[in-house]
Amino acid sequence: MKIMLTVAKLVTVLFWVAVISTGFIEWAAPLDKIIPALGGLVFVAHLLEIVIWQGRIRSLSHHVASDNIKTLIFGAFHMATLSQAQEETTQSAS
Repeated sequence: MKIMLTVAKLVTVLFWVAVISTGFIEWAAPLDKIIPALGGLVFVAHLLEIVIWQGRIRSLSHHVASDNIKTLIFGAFHMATLSQAQEETTQSAS
């Protein structure tokens, strides 16, 4: 599971690099509109995830601000990492 989450986060970083690069590099015709639009939609979706999961983030994390930023970037992939870390902590404590 950790490998899949790492790969998913890597793909997410590549997506954000592509979104940011549209401000500096001229992309071909449909992509110059599609990529920034998808970036905006994903950004709004991640903002909604932060609002919806704020209670869960606060209960699972000691670093709420950094986890909110990571959720803004990685979305559900970061929440899965937080949940997985919590499960490992619970299993090792028992």
